[in-house]
Amino acid sequence: MKLVSFITQHQVYFQDSTWYAHNGGRFDVPILLRESLFNCEQALIEGDRCTILNGRWIGFQVLFLEHESRVYFRDSFALLAQPLAKLTKDYAVPHQKLTETVSHDEITLDNWGWFEELPRYLAHDCLGLLELIDRFGAEIFDVSYTEKAEKNTRERDVANILERLLGLEHMSFRKQRPKWLSKARRIEPTKMEDTRVHRRKLCELELDNRSMSTG
Repeated sequence: MKLVSFITQHQVYFQDSTWYAHNGGRFDVPILLRESLFNCEQALIEGDRCTILNGRWIGFQVLFLEHESRVYFRDSFALLAQPLAKLTKDYAVPHQKLTETVSHDEITLDNWGWFEELPRYLAHDCLGLLELIDRFGAEIFDVSYTEKAEKNTRERDVANILERLLGLEHMSFRKQRPKWLSKARRIEPTKMEDTRVHRRKLCELELDNRSMSTG
């Protein structure tokens, strides 16, 4: 396929790049793998990095051997599980999906070059998805960002999102020391050891009583 050939020829420029295809895990990616990558001697699919869920390729990565350039392929539907037309409209990106300009039922491998509107349609799909991912990433960053450093940063990120969605004050979900814990009496090590000895003696005494009663 031309896509893989293009990446192979310019792989040095695509080092650590990510290629997104919306709903590609069910359509574009299987074709890309079957028709091109499986038979591409210049590229290696890193199998331990492949993720498949419910028959959908969520993501995988390919190592292009000449310059050891690693490229990541992702299904953006796993991030934003809505049709591209609805997402571009909801996020009001500049390039909207042109749903009425091209009929997929009429396009085949033999006649696709005859559709004058197809290049513009595909350009809007690609640019709209790029703009969508940029805005989605910025939105998540704004919601989850915090200057407070904590050990469990992922927990804090989730808490920030919940606080934003629920309209709560920042740090509403902060971890606090229970009030009862501060008032609890601290047991000294020596007292703890005395308690263990006392319990052991009680157990020994109970065993002695049982042996005497059975004898």
